[in-house]
Amino acid sequence: MMAERNREVGDIDVMSHDWSGLAEMDVKGLYMNMDGILPDAADKFSSVNGINSNGYAYAYWGNQTGIAYDPAKVDEANLPQTPADFAAFWVANPNMFGFNYENGGSGPSFYENTLRNLSDADFTSGTSSPEKIAKLDAGIKFFNDHASHYIITASNTDSLTRLSDGELSMVAAWEDHLAGLQRKGEVRKDLKFYIPKMGMNGGGNNVSIPKNAKNKAAALVFINWLTSADVQTGFNKQFGSAPMNRKADDSAALVRADQRENRVGEAINPFRADMEEYFIEKVILAR
Repeated sequence: MMAERNREVGDIDVMSHDWSGLAEMDVKGLYMNMDGILPDAADKFSSVNGINSNGYAYAYWGNQTGIAYDPAKVDEANLPQTPADFAAFWVANPNMFGFNYENGGSGPSFYENTLRNLSDADFTSGTSSPEKIAKLDAGIKFFNDHASHYIITASNTDSLTRLSDGELSMVAAWEDHLAGLQRKGEVRKDLKFYIPKMGMNGGGNNVSIPKNAKNKAAALVFINWLTSADVQTGFNKQFGSAPMNRKADDSAALVRADQRENRVGEAINPFRADMEEYFIEKVILAR
């Protein structure tokens, strides 16, 4: 799309990418504004995690990280909600909690939001410096102090497989990933999922219409269908994605609607990349 942006007529009618990417793009220069022409726009999402597209893009797929757990081993009334709660759970249940640091974003969401809660670094700014990274040290110490109490898994899928097999009782996970594996019978259907009050990353994908799209009217019809309440309800039932229409039925979701208030946006690069590198160096390689 970027290569075609200066052509009078491009080859792309509808563009989709991660919502967080909008923060680093010239949306006004690239996309057509759909305000006033997309039907039922008030029911749809043009702002996610504090990134407002101002009508240039709409969300059609919502994803959410959180904690998957085995209800046979973990009491739903006492689910860990804060870093201190997780530390207490680790001590009481050593090596029964797992998260990955690579091959998927669920584990990084867990440790990054733990670091966020234990520091005063500004996670809403992508600005990075040695001084800002140093503010994460209290969180780094937290993980190192409890290094013998949790398990590092190989990936998102490895975490859920080991949870389903009974090796672990809680893991960091993606909501839609868990729902998909349950639907295919690859993990147990009784596993549950929640978003802790300390917050974990959520977001999604968007659709937009390039300014030089050849078939703008057809693109608008498609986006209206894709973001409709019926389709968003179907996505939730079939794939476990978070509905991106306020009138969609989310009764099949793994997460209660009130827990979605605990969703936070991911940290912004280059700070995020520097933080992940620092965590791997100071925590993972130090194990």
